This record gives sequence, C-alpha cells and structure tokens, in this order.
Amino acid sequence: MLMGRSVKLLICMKALFRGEQFGIGTYMINLPIILVDARYADDSSNLEPHLGMGFAESTGKRYETCINLTTKDPPSYDLDYYFNQVHSIATIKSDLNERISSAQGYEWLLQEIKTDPDNTAHGVYTHYVIAVISTQLRDKGVVDSSMTRDAKQMLNKKDYVGFFRACGPSYITAIKKSSELMAIFSYDSEMEVIDERFVLGVMLDTTKVIQGENFKNTDIISSAQNMHIRLRAVGLSLDDTNNNQKNDMKWSLKSMEEYFDTARYALEAMKTNNAGVSTGFDVIPWSRDLEYNKHMNVPSLTKKQRDNMDSNAEFLNKVEYALSLKMNSMQRKQRCIQDLNSKDMRDVDDKTLVRNWPETTEITTTPRCVDGHFNPGLDLGLIHKGRLRDILMGGGAVLDQLGNIRMWLLHFMGPCLTVIRSDGDIDSNSELFERSGNIFQVHWSDIPACSKPKCLEQFTEIDNSKDDHCVDIDIEKKQVDILVQINCPVVLSSHSCDS
Repeated sequence: MLMGRSVKLLICMKALFRGEQFGIGTYMINLPIILVDARYADDSSNLEPHLGMGFAESTGKRYETCINLTTKDPPSYDLDYYFNQVHSIATIKSDLNERISSAQGYEWLLQEIKTDPDNTAHGVYTHYVIAVISTQLRDKGVVDSSMTRDAKQMLNKKDYVGFFRACGPSYITAIKKSSELMAIFSYDSEMEVIDERFVLGVMLDTTKVIQGENFKNTDIISSAQNMHIRLRAVGLSLDDTNNNQKNDMKWSLKSMEEYFDTARYALEAMKTNNAGVSTGFDVIPWSRDLEYNKHMNVPSLTKKQRDNMDSNAEFLNKVEYALSLKMNSMQRKQRCIQDLNSKDMRDVDDKTLVRNWPETTEITTTPRCVDGHFNPGLDLGLIHKGRLRDILMGGGAVLDQLGNIRMWLLHFMGPCLTVIRSDGDIDSNSELFERSGNIFQVHWSDIPACSKPKCLEQFTEIDNSKDDHCVDIDIEKKQVDILVQINCPVVLSSHSCDS
C-alpha cells in the first residue's frame, strides 16, 4: 500500500506526543548506504531496485514505486573474463593485479588462499591461477510511463509533501547489475616455479567456454598434482529470486571437465533477466518527469521553483532519515532490555559475561565484575549480564531518548513540515494545511523552522535555551548507544566475572 509508511509514522508521532511507549516495530526504516552508479549495501528488506522505484540520493533510501515504466529494448550485456597468477601465499597481495582487486569475489579469494596450509618449509609449493568471468547488465530504455493511482491522487490534491514522503525525491530510470564466477585453481608441486602448461590449460579451457566450444581433455595440465578447484558465484539465478544476496554460492570441483560444465551453466544464468546484483542505477528528480508535471495541478514552474522543489524533496528525505536513526537507536535499546528480562535470561547468573569478542578469541583469565556508575573505559570492554541490564534500565536510557525524540518532533520536524506543506507565512506557527506553494516557492534553508541542519544529525537533541536549535547529546548517552551496538542482541558466554 502506497501510504503504509506514512500511516505508521503518524501512529508513531501520535504515540510520542501522548507519551506512550509503543511496541517494537511500530516504525522502522532500514537505510542502506547507496551511491548512485556505484556499489551499495542492500538494506534488510532485501528489495532489489527496479525501474520506477522511488529513491533518495542523499541517504540511499528506497521508496514506493509510484510510476510504471515500460522498456523498449531488452537489457544489454557486456561480457568480460581475465586471469591472474599467484606464485605463493606469501606473495598473494603483490601478485594480484589491480583489475582483480575490484572483483566481487576479491575478499573471498584472499581469505581462501591465506587459510591454505603453507608447506614451503617442507619443500612443497602451492601454485594458483585465478579465472574470472563476469557480465555487466544495463536495463534502460523507457518509452512509456504512467503514475500509480495513489500518486496521482496526492498530486491532484497538491499534497506534494505526502507525495515525496511516499515516493521519494527521484525515481530509478536505469539499473546496472553484475554477475560473476570466480575460480581458484591450485596444485602442489616440488617445483618453486609454476608450470606454464597449467596456466595455459586454465586459460584455454575458460576461453572455450566463452566461445561456446565443447570440452576436450587435452591433458596439458597433467603435471598438476592434487589439483583443487574452488568457485564462488555471485548474482546467478534462473528463477525469480529478487534480492541483493541472490545465489552467493561457493563450492569445490575435482576436474577441469566439471569446471567447464559449471562455467557454461554460469554463462547461461548470467544472461537471464533476473541475474545479477545491483551495482548502481540512474535516477531523475520527479520535477523533471512529464507525468509528474502533468498531474501536479499547478501552472508551469520556473527553474528556481523546480530547484527549490528538488532540494526540499531531498531535505524531507533527510528529516525522515534522521527520525529513523533516532527511532532505531531507541528500539535497539528496547529489544536489548526485553532480551535481558526474558525468562531464559532471568534463570542465568547475573555475573555471566555477554559474548562480545570474536569467536577466534578466548578468555584465559577471569575478569573482575565492574560496578558503580557507567564507566565507558571499562563497560565498553567485557561486561556481565547484570551490569548491562542495570546500565540500560537504571539510567532511563529508553525513556530519556523517548523524551528527546518527542521534543525533536515538537520543535523541529512538526513545525518544519507544517510550513513546507503550507502556502502561508514561513514564520507562521499556525497549522496550515492548504498543501500548496511553499514546497517550490521557498528553499528549506530560508525557512526558520527548517533551517536547523544540526537537527539532522543522529546524536543531537533540542536545546530550548538556544531557540529550539539542536546541540550534541551528552557524550555518555552516545557511549550507551555504542554499548548497545556491541552487546545486543544479547548472546551469553560460558564465562563469568569475579566480584
């Protein structure tokens, strides 16, 4: 439903103004870091970007799809393949060229080779050849578009603020995806130098796959003893799976013939419409879209008015982003407190240490239990269950943050959106809901209620003594946030502290 997020936000704001403690999950926006035309990390909703989806360049947030796009041509594909030799585990960094360092499987490659046993002291050398096959897909070519019904209704009612909060400041017009198959060929030898026949064999068989030839065992790599083939495939799919983690597969093979068949399958999978993970996309502001302007229900706008609208739309996105950071922070604390007070946790000794150290590290000595006032120097290290619970509950972390968010809504977000939504005096404090001109008549930085950029930062709060501008929160409150990030969700260890 198009207005789903707006309804949730309204419920959330009403609860905050009434001072209610609402349930976890009432309002949460998960925000990825996305760069247009660059790699990005998908958010927890696992929604793959698609043509027409709303998008905000400033925060990377994805919105509802408010326009239906029709493409003219099938996606275009660029195929690429290349190779790299690694002489030994010790020389891996210097042996890998710059091109392969940009591959999606680069970190996996480093990890795989670094964890191989080093037997050079026993006169055994492991040699490697890396083969990468990748495709780049670009989906573009819009020839027809139409706004969704709900989007049209908001524009016809001149609810531009509602439109941008539902549809985002821009929308996606082209998508770039990539698929990749990376193979690590390795073998052990008493020879310190790699056998060139082995390198040539890998290159020839991979090239045969690309050229569509049949596999022929030429036995040119028979000198390779204990050959091992490891593969990692990203973005290969023959089904309708649509998430940014699709088919990240790793497996091992025993022969070049198996590699040949696997690589041939991978090439076919790379050419399907659902293949690939998104690596970037093109966007345009709504103000430049013909359909948007047709339904906007106002006379033609000047360039300055369009620029104001674009800037204000991005600003609205930043305001909601700031709210989501504050809400998510508070909800993480709520979840953590609920975990610590659950029945399973109550049955465990309070001195039990929370597991917050790497799995590869173990505790060899029994630490002293920390008590007293919150001490970041000690508590951001090892911490026991009872101590974590007392800090989060005794300091009123959630209630204090709830109050800060309420003040932020009352003195920043609410008044700011009221003025942007209105057609009245930008200094007015009255509630004006005519839903008209300020969104394009006035830049947000010229509106006193909105021109508080500090309020867009996560670790800030309203200061009534400074004309309701925002200031940095107390450093201890920020450190409590870090404490929650380190230790929550709560996982208990088998160790305890000593009082």
